[in-house]
Amino acid sequence: MKYTLDCDILDGLVFIDQSYLSELHDDDLLYAMDILLDTSGTSELIFDFPNEDWDTVRQRETEQIREFCGQGKMIVWLLDSVVRECEFTKSNEITAPCKWLHLPTGKLLAVTASELIQCLPYPDSEMEIVFELSLEAGWYAIQNEGIDHIMYCKKQQPASILSNIQEISYDMAMKKGNEELIEAFVKAAGAAFSSLKETTKEHFYFYTFVFDEGLHPYISAWSYEALEKSILEQQIPDDEKSWWKWNSADSPYAVYGYDEFFGEVSELLDKRASELTDDELYESEWVARINFMEEAMKRLDASGLFGTGKERECVVINVEQAPPDDNGAEYNRALRLNPSSVLLSEYLETCESPEDSQALL
Repeated sequence: MKYTLDCDILDGLVFIDQSYLSELHDDDLLYAMDILLDTSGTSELIFDFPNEDWDTVRQRETEQIREFCGQGKMIVWLLDSVVRECEFTKSNEITAPCKWLHLPTGKLLAVTASELIQCLPYPDSEMEIVFELSLEAGWYAIQNEGIDHIMYCKKQQPASILSNIQEISYDMAMKKGNEELIEAFVKAAGAAFSSLKETTKEHFYFYTFVFDEGLHPYISAWSYEALEKSILEQQIPDDEKSWWKWNSADSPYAVYGYDEFFGEVSELLDKRASELTDDELYESEWVARINFMEEAMKRLDASGLFGTGKERECVVINVEQAPPDDNGAEYNRALRLNPSSVLLSEYLETCESPEDSQALL
């Protein structure tokens, strides 16, 4: 079978029997898995271990999740910002080296690691899977060529399992270029948001990083002062005020600081575009840029730019697409980027939820 794999930054592909999800629904295991995904110590998790070598931390703190995988309960391929067309096929024979997966119910679930970590703590949330497949219950040898082609073969239970975790890196130059772009996003958006706050001295409740068909991102934001003024000037009726409150396109601060702060970003994006076909630019690169923007907002949030503690609960941040996507992605990004709060719930009411998008199919 063929499938499309779309992994975020610091992500991975997971194979697991559906019955083992209940065992994985454990705070310690999920935290260990989060650390496992950060192979080089570039996420905000490093702040949990000040003055410690990340390789030492990662080896120690991931012992539980490695043991879980080592029992054949799960396979993890560590990936970083990968969008690829892949294939999963049956093989008549697989020889070592290979990975081993136990499917006690035969219900194979393929899901990205980030989605698994995001959804397992919330049983009512709908997990977006890569694919699911019903097979005969038992043990399976799994062998892969990169991540593009994965093969499986039913076997007897192995005497031992060497490793069910593999890091796959396709192009170190590409990975370096991606990180360079993310850092440019952080620098530009951070400078624009900071300048906006310092210049206006207003009380902001919404910050968003926007991506549109021009393929160059920009910021938008709303403050309570700007909202009140806008409602009066635009004569917004009462039944539209709840929607207008989150309408980033019509904020007076849309595209704020673009000419001043986004020069480096524009140069990097134009250089990347010159090396791609139109299909690549509007498909895999489109997805990659939105993922990079989300990572940039995560890093800015970890820096405290949008507040901390109770102050942070009074703010919503997101990465939005213009025109809005209709697949619930904006809704899911908001969940990933924000702590639970009354204000977040209010914002989510204006987003297309995954359930809404499914109802249209």
